[in-house]
Amino acid sequence: MRCIMAVRKNIHPLRLSQRPLKITSTAIKNYIHYYNKERIQIKTKWMPPVKYRIASISRSSEQ
Repeated sequence: MRCIMAVRKNIHPLRLSQRPLKITSTAIKNYIHYYNKERIQIKTKWMPPVKYRIASISRSSEQ
């Protein structure tokens, strides 16, 4: 949400017709990056998904 608000603040009124698609695609890319690499959850033991995957792979290869 903070990424979307930051992008919205940078909109120049005269260039609005050129920007909505770029803003939308940038916001979507930022959210996908956040969802896949930064968010933490209880079920991933408070780790971002990437770190959790690495930890689970290293645990399974040790056994």
